[in-house]
Amino acid sequence: MAGLFRRVMMGIILCSALLIGNAFADAPKIVNYQGYLTDAVGTPVSGANSMVFNLYNSSVGGALLWSEAQPAVTVTNGIYQVNLGSVTPFNLSFDQPYYLGVAVGADPEMTPRQPFTGTPYALGLAPGSSVTLSDSGSNASALSVSSNSANANAFSVTKTGLNGNGGSFVINEATNNHGAVYGYTQGTGAAIFGVATTGASAGQFDIGSAANPKPALLAQTSGTGNAGRFLINNPSSTNHTIYTTTSGGGYGVWAGSASGIGVYGSSTTSNGIFGITSNGVTGVTGRADNAAGYGVYGVNWATGAYGYLGKEYGVFGNAGSMAGVRGQSSSSYGVYGSSTSAYGVYGSSDSSSGVHGSSSTSSGVYGSSASSHGVYGVNTAATSGIAGVYGRANNTTGTTYGVMGTCAGSTSYGVYGNHGTTSNYGYLGTNGYGAYGYNNSSHNYGGLGGATAGVQGSGTNGVYAYNSTNPAINAYLATGTYAGDFSSDIRVKGNINREYVTGSPKNAVPVAYGTINSDASVSGGSGNFTAVYDSTNKWYEITITAETYHYTSYSTTANTIGGTVPRFATTSSVSGRLIVSIFDLSGNRQQNMFNFVVFRP
Repeated sequence: MAGLFRRVMMGIILCSALLIGNAFADAPKIVNYQGYLTDAVGTPVSGANSMVFNLYNSSVGGALLWSEAQPAVTVTNGIYQVNLGSVTPFNLSFDQPYYLGVAVGADPEMTPRQPFTGTPYALGLAPGSSVTLSDSGSNASALSVSSNSANANAFSVTKTGLNGNGGSFVINEATNNHGAVYGYTQGTGAAIFGVATTGASAGQFDIGSAANPKPALLAQTSGTGNAGRFLINNPSSTNHTIYTTTSGGGYGVWAGSASGIGVYGSSTTSNGIFGITSNGVTGVTGRADNAAGYGVYGVNWATGAYGYLGKEYGVFGNAGSMAGVRGQSSSSYGVYGSSTSAYGVYGSSDSSSGVHGSSSTSSGVYGSSASSHGVYGVNTAATSGIAGVYGRANNTTGTTYGVMGTCAGSTSYGVYGNHGTTSNYGYLGTNGYGAYGYNNSSHNYGGLGGATAGVQGSGTNGVYAYNSTNPAINAYLATGTYAGDFSSDIRVKGNINREYVTGSPKNAVPVAYGTINSDASVSGGSGNFTAVYDSTNKWYEITITAETYHYTSYSTTANTIGGTVPRFATTSSVSGRLIVSIFDLSGNRQQNMFNFVVFRP
């Protein structure tokens, strides 16, 4: 039936991954071919038809290079699709032009033959294949791959073997100054994009030559964007976005800018820039090469607070509502400043601490100066309760100090204060006094912890105590009339002694006293004792808190209370307790209400 069919070529399509998966070297090369078949008058054909497909090296004549018969090709409304090479594998290298001829049923092969388009020639890049550009004067690429797809990769390399690179780009010419890999994009995506799974690096750049002065990775831009950007999208990651190390004498990170910031660090929960060293040098060093610059300058964009290192001051901090300078250390100085002619540490704040230092084992703030103040605090606020220097001890256990000053010489002071308008002054910690205060106009003074007195006061009242919640409660020590003048009750939890005999003070108040009912219940008294009635011995036992009572060491009186029959009480001791026995006139033991008083001679 010659001339029964005629067809229109619709295309030759290289299937995904060339239909060969990862076994390129063993599986057949397959080309997906699609065509359109009509009868002699142009009506689309439907049904199963036998077809023969031939490849030649010429559009007319030439040599038959490959042939394949497919006995039942499904045709629907003229459209059919076959996989060439699925019956008879290709034995071609795909390194030259090929032309496809198709014959349907018993008809002769249809004309003209169709040339293979560029896509099937990718079959020529089988494992071990190479693409070589022999023309040394050509500016063309040895291999160029392009894609107009919105999503697909123009070029993809996949490797599942144990060793070897997924792709290798090599320049063998030592004088060549071009890149082994060159990426270019006019869009907003990456010119070179690397993705890594667990345990692998998205990119690695090494220089094998020890004498090579070039960087392993060089990023530069002529635009306004970043020359390089490194991002970790895993919020649980504890690794560094950029990690650099060098075993030589160069910098781990070196950044320079003609008009902007050399190094900029930002973090929402930790340090923007953090430096650490293990060999005794500086973790972070800043340098200014002109008098107007700063060694290190920091700004809080949210509050406008700022501070700098290495200009007029060693450290300068300015904050609107927090500490101007804040230092914290677990084993050394929180803030350490040293200067030969200015401030060792200078801090200024409108509403909080100018300098705040914290340390768990050493000084929170330490200042040293050869000619001025080691630490100097100034209060410029008009409100009360604000100190030039403020110290606080937050530890509720142990012995801690809010502010502590010590002195090494006999003429120096641990802490010294001076009221400039009247030349009144005071100081803490000399060889003579723990604390000393002096009023220049009245010459009144006071001392705490001196060589002769724990507390010494001078003036109309040597020492004055005042309860601000109840003005009626106040006390004076060393007034003009009395050694002590107290305007309310006095409570003493310890002993009060009186020197009846010179050099031998004795207790001037009872150890315990009280009234006991006949059933041994306590009616009243000093409150530091308990009482029980021993019905077997028919006596009262009184236990005095913190006292081991013995009748030879204490002086005790006991008197019966009430009743119409005369009775009397006697005292003794048993096992550190006071024993009170009550008798009638016949010598019989009785239960009766009584009171007692105990002194320690």
